[in-house]
Amino acid sequence: MNFYSSGIKYSFSLSSGIFLSLGTAEIATAATFSDAPIFSEVDSFSTTITTNGNPADIYFPVVSRTSKELFPTTILLPGGLVDKSFYSSFATQVASYGFVVVVPNNRVSLPQFNFEGLLPEASQINSIFDFIIAESENYNSQLAGIVDTEKLGLLGHSQGGAVGLTAIEDSCIFPLCLDDFNRPEALMAGAFYGTNRFDPFLMEFVPTANDGIPVALVQGSLDARATPEEALGTFELIQDPPKALITVAGANHFSITNVNNPILFGY
Repeated sequence: MNFYSSGIKYSFSLSSGIFLSLGTAEIATAATFSDAPIFSEVDSFSTTITTNGNPADIYFPVVSRTSKELFPTTILLPGGLVDKSFYSSFATQVASYGFVVVVPNNRVSLPQFNFEGLLPEASQINSIFDFIIAESENYNSQLAGIVDTEKLGLLGHSQGGAVGLTAIEDSCIFPLCLDDFNRPEALMAGAFYGTNRFDPFLMEFVPTANDGIPVALVQGSLDARATPEEALGTFELIQDPPKALITVAGANHFSITNVNNPILFGY
């Protein structure tokens, strides 16, 4: 079985799009909802986030320059040690549902953990969203005039999802947050894959005080790194509805990425 098949990515991108749309109050009614992508063409470009120096890939629906459609921003926080390029297929699918998707690389050094490499953290969210707002007002940018600057969603994989959950509750917890962070007022919802909040030191699950912000956990049934049981324990301690726990049959921890176990590529 191909554990990182397009069908599995489609399942997650669809469920993510639905839940983010719920957060932005734009989802269609059950009687009219279609699972088909809204936009047939998606473009992308690579850039540097000038507010924090992160390299990033940005995906967006292709519309006419005269179109008045505005798209919410979603920031996809990668798993630890996973390069942004491995999320290109998934990010393209999410963008096709009407989102501007930003996938950043964040390289950090944590000598106290003997760690150096790619690792997401919460202060990226503020920096990236500030950058996107500025780009939406820059006529020379490909994002000019297409961004709804009042609506932000979070996506995350593994460690990136853990960062997203702490951001939703407006927490700054080391090492998930390495600089000042304040939850943007525009943050509407989050959907996270292969993510849990089990604390291996305390041997217990950490509650998520989501303040009514919709949260979805999407879990592969074959995930041995972040297990379905850990996802359930995390889900039960998300304090406020709406919330969802979605299991994707046949998916493992890396079914969201272009290849299985991209950590082996050594970024």
